[in-house]
Amino acid sequence: MRISVRAPAGMFLPALCAGIVFVVVAGAAIDKPDIDKKLAAMAEYKQGDSREPLIAMEELIRRSQSDAEQRKYVEAQLAKLLESDISADCEQFICRQLWFIGTDESVPAIAKLLMDEQTVDMACYAIGRNPSAAAGRALRDALEKSGPKVRIRIINLLGDRRDAESVAILSMLSLGGERDLAEAAVAALGKIGGADARQALAQARAKGDERLRLAATDAYLRCAEDLAAEGKADEAVAIYRELAGRDEAPFTRSAAVKGLADVGGRLRGKGCCPQ
Repeated sequence: MRISVRAPAGMFLPALCAGIVFVVVAGAAIDKPDIDKKLAAMAEYKQGDSREPLIAMEELIRRSQSDAEQRKYVEAQLAKLLESDISADCEQFICRQLWFIGTDESVPAIAKLLMDEQTVDMACYAIGRNPSAAAGRALRDALEKSGPKVRIRIINLLGDRRDAESVAILSMLSLGGERDLAEAAVAALGKIGGADARQALAQARAKGDERLRLAATDAYLRCAEDLAAEGKADEAVAIYRELAGRDEAPFTRSAAVKGLADVGGRLRGKGCCPQ
């Protein structure tokens, strides 16, 4: 007689579940010593050295895409390293990685680089698409404290981010007397849009010199284009009609008339027909 060694199916269920739990828990663990080792190797990098440490870090960041805790740890360590004494080449590499994974965790470290002409470009790149509210605050704080050359770079980024909270300071800078800053400010206001930005542009057009007026008018046209693209035809038409008046430069009036045609607006009254 054969003796059956088949056990009831339920006997293996607890053990199987325990195995699954073990695998999941083990898979969630962060190998901090390995990450720290890769970071230490990368910290020594200078242009001309082997790129192997950089490649290893890039691969680690790619793999962390599905592991939020690991990515958070990597970001924190990169930010910490950014505040240490490392080469400019290593700083640039870290900023490129933070462009991918940056959150509010890394903003304080990047913010320090915003104040220096030598590092503002890499800092703006690193923070440029960071969705954190802290990133916007860092840019606005830097704008108030930094020098003219740094300010222009930050102003451009605030415009690209369409940072509505910067409209007040940009409005002030647009009439502040420093030509390059004023022109950068009106360009940023044109990108940001909104009622407050449009009002600031109207003031710049009314109070600025000829060069600033032209820059503000170009930004004003951009506001109209964006409004039309957003389906706000009535608001776009109002701007185009204003810019199609006889007091405007011929090329401005021409652009306004084309905008009206594009959104289906019609010129009305005397003084609104291009010559």
